Amino acid sequence: MAGVGVAGGAVTRIVSAEEARRIAVRAQALDGSATGILGTVRRIGYLQVDPISTVAPPQQLVLWSRLGPYDLGELDRLLWEERKLFEWGAFVWPIEDSPSSARGCGVAGANTRGSDGRASS
Repeated sequence: MAGVGVAGGAVTRIVSAEEARRIAVRAQALDGSATGILGTVRRIGYLQVDPISTVAPPQQLVLWSRLGPYDLGELDRLLWEERKLFEWGAFVWPIEDSPSSARGCGVAGANTRGSDGRASS
């Protein structure tokens, strides 16, 4: 039973379990809406890097689960040639989340993510 309520001044929407599952699946780009590596990493925020790979490295499995078959070389191109992604602290991040691009706030390492966990514009 969906509805709208107000709690502490914030508007909340009550959703069914089915709607909540659909929202969660879509938010993680597991619904088939992902179209490329860069957009997927930007959307989900980061990829975890792990040198232990039973089947494949986790960063490849995460992308495959969202994109299906993809060019494995594209991730390397985005990291090392185009530099639209960077690796830091065992994660692959969009370059706009780099501490050195903290968007004029004057604080090195400032968080450039919004309250929803996505990069702020």
